[in-house]
Formats: sequence, C-alpha cells, structure tokens
Amino acid sequence: MKALLILFAINVIACGSTGSGSGTSGDDGETSAATQTSPNPDESGDSVNSSGDVAAVISSYYSIAQSITIDGQDDDWAGVWEATSDHTGTTTSDLDIVATSILPLEDRLYIKIRTKTSPRNNNHWYFFNIDIVGRGTWDFQVSAAPSGSAILWVIENEGETSVRYDNTNAVTTAIGEVVEIEVLYSALAPVLPTRVADGLSMTRGFVTVSPLTFENSEVADRGPKMGAFVLKSGTYDPLPPLQNAIHPSLAMATPFAERVYVSQGPFGSFSHSGRWAYDLVIHNERGQSSNPRQSQNNQDYYIFGAGILAPFTGTVANISSGIVDHGPTSDPSVYTEANRVLLETEGQDHELILTHMKEGSPFVAAGQGVSLGTALGEVGNTGYSTSPHLHLELLNSDDSVSVPVALANVVAGLNNADDDPFSQVYERFVVRESFYIRPAP
Repeated sequence: MKALLILFAINVIACGSTGSGSGTSGDDGETSAATQTSPNPDESGDSVNSSGDVAAVISSYYSIAQSITIDGQDDDWAGVWEATSDHTGTTTSDLDIVATSILPLEDRLYIKIRTKTSPRNNNHWYFFNIDIVGRGTWDFQVSAAPSGSAILWVIENEGETSVRYDNTNAVTTAIGEVVEIEVLYSALAPVLPTRVADGLSMTRGFVTVSPLTFENSEVADRGPKMGAFVLKSGTYDPLPPLQNAIHPSLAMATPFAERVYVSQGPFGSFSHSGRWAYDLVIHNERGQSSNPRQSQNNQDYYIFGAGILAPFTGTVANISSGIVDHGPTSDPSVYTEANRVLLETEGQDHELILTHMKEGSPFVAAGQGVSLGTALGEVGNTGYSTSPHLHLELLNSDDSVSVPVALANVVAGLNNADDDPFSQVYERFVVRESFYIRPAP
C-alpha cells in the first residue's frame, strides 16, 4: 500500500464576528423558557436535571473494560452501546461498517467495529481516526493491516503531515467476527507531538473515534463516529472543565429545534482566539456536516436553511442583510459581510450575535421586539465562513466583551443519537466544543 497521507481531518469551520455587516460590537420537543439562574449549578456552572444515568453507565463500562481481550470476538463487549449506521458505502459487505464501540480508560483505549458481514484480511484495511485533545483535527490514526499487524499514523503540524510507524507495540489488533483495537498510551506517548502527548492526561475528559475502511488504497466506507467519557473508578464529574473558569450569568434556550454539534468552541485556534464563541452545525451519524463529505455545494450541508429561533425574549438591536451566500471555501477572507442579527436581552445587559445567515435572512428588523422561539432567519454561508453554520457569540452590553454561553433545558452528549448513553438532560449546560445539543423533551 502506498504511504498515503490518511488524515481525514474534521472539516474545521471558519467563523468570526469580524466583517459581520452593519451591526455593532447573541430534535424534538419544544424549547423551554430561558432562565437567568439555575438551581444548584455545580462548580463548572452546569446543573443536571436527570442525575445518575451517565454515572451508572461509566461504572458499568469501567467494569466491562477490565475484562476485554483483543481476540476478534465481541462476547466480552456485551452491554456496551454501539453507534450504528444503516449507510452502505460499498458493495463489499465486509467493508461496510455498521457499528462502533469504544471504551477509553486512563491508560488505554479499546475500540470495536462490526461490519455487515464478518471482516477479513484480504487486501482490506480497517482504520480508526482518534481524537483525544480536540481543536478540530484527529490526533493520531491506527489501523489493522491485511497481515494482521498494527500500524500507527501520528498526525503532526496541526494535521498537515503524518508519520507512519509499523508493528508498533502501542497498538494491538485482532480481526475475527469483529475488528478490535487496543491502544496503549504509555507506548504511544514517546512518538506523539507534545500537544497530543500532553493530552494523554485526559484533561478533556472524553475521546472520539471515527472508523473507515480501505480497499486497494481507496476509502471504501466511513463508519459511525462514537464518543465516550474517560472511564475511571469512583465518583467524578466527567464533563471537561471550563477554560478560564468563567460562569455565565445568563442561560438561554438553544436556537435550534434540531440536534446540533459544536464544531468549534471558545478560544478555537482557527478563528475564535481569545473569544467565547461557538460554531454550530448538523451532523450525520458518521460525524460529517455534509453529504458528500466536504461538499462544494451549500445545499449538501445538513444545517443549510435550518431555522434559527430567538433563544430568549428581547429586542433586535441591529441587523445586517442583503448578502448573497458564497460557496464552501478554504479561504473565506475575501468575504467581509455577513447576514446577521444582534439580539439584546430584556435587561439590556447582554447582546447575542447570530451570524452567517442565509440570503433572505434575517426575518426581523432593527428595533423589533421578539419573544422566545421567534423565527429570526435561516442558516447560510455568508461572511467569513468556510461552509454553512451558525456562529454564536454573547457579549456584555457595557463593554462588548464576550462571555460564556449556557443553554437552558437541553440534552447534551457525545453522540448523534437519541439513545446516547453519555447524554443527560441539563437545566443549565455551559456549551463546550465537540458536544451534541438538542432541546430537552
């Protein structure tokens, strides 16, 4: 096989409040009323409405992980949730990935995939993109080679290059009824870039894995993406700590009726440096924001045209409109104007920027009062944006400094599924990168 650069990085979305126009410097079930405070928020500023479920899952999965054997059989995975897909990417059924499971411990990571029919080694490769640090790219990739040996690809220079390590003792693989992988962090750390090696301390608190298959040096299928909290013994808060530990004073409703994914969070290296800002997209089960993947057509993006709802009662302080959507691009710097809304809270202490709206948006006018759930416009691809998404940024009205966003009455989790075992209902959830969020039922 050619030493291909098999990175398949997440399509990071460019977004900024600069060039947003004439404004000044805000699944199922209905959104609940926004609240200014929440009872008994924890030290992270979050308040759980339904407690115990995720803790019980973590405890159960931790026990199961102690008995995992890398032998290509899945009997020891009984009771572990699978991220599933009915997508058919190839006519070769043993390359069609239908389910992904992961068990991340503090010192190692177990991965299992099922294919439509039993996998085999005949010129077929099973790859796993692994993210433990975040910030918009996979950190490393492991594979089960046709020979049964393990190969490690270390991604360097923020996703620009990769280094291949054959027969590494950091990775153990087995192909039988299923494909199983074990990644041992102690053996992995010496070959990782410092940024990623430091992430093995698991300070982010969760791991995500996206599998794919190869045949004759070509991608055959991309399987369902799965995320899981790091499994530890005892009682602990699995949510990642907030950067800078600022607790929001305002909790608002989510601006979408659908489940959305936080593709870039606060202080994101791509376009959110120094700012509490958030980019929201909609994914399929494979963690892709468009079909085909990285499409050059706006209409292929799941969030394009999605309705944007007022997340609180307030007044439209300013708008920018009349901008035509541009196509997806890797260099959005030439697009300096975006359709957007600047929405002020009733107490006039915060302003929310909602930007990159579609041509024909916003639906509201400056000075107009809006109630919770009012249609503000639709998601588009205007302004400094690589592809369709919504950019959110909450500002203090007195000094225009960005502050964290907390959402009221939402389900937040790590997987794009209603039965995600790592999701919980939150009365108040401080938004974090790489989480899926939808209104609570």
